[in-house]
Amino acid sequence: MRDLKEFARENGLVDEVLDIDRMKFKWADDKSCGKSSYSTFVKKGCLLRLLLEKHLLNEFKDLRWPIGHSATGERQIRRFLYIADAHENYRPSP
Repeated sequence: MRDLKEFARENGLVDEVLDIDRMKFKWADDKSCGKSSYSTFVKKGCLLRLLLEKHLLNEFKDLRWPIGHSATGERQIRRFLYIADAHENYRPSP
C-alpha cells in the first residue's frame, strides 16, 4: 500500500491520500457484520479507484506493480474495488 500512496502523492494527489488515510469506517462499530479487519482493503480499493479515475492506474502498474497487468493482479484490483464499494454502500442493521 505504501507504493500506492507514494505514487498518488508524486502525481499531485496529496490531499486525496490524506482524506483516504483519515477515513472513518462505517462498519468499525458493527461487530455483527464481521468486516472490521477489512480497513486496509478498503483503503487500497479507494486508492486504486482514485488512480483509475485520474487515469494513472496503468502507469502505476507499469512503474511500480507490473503484476497488476496479469490475471492475478487484475483479480486483486477487482477485489479491492469491490470491498471499497461494499464499504461505501454499507448500512448497519437496525
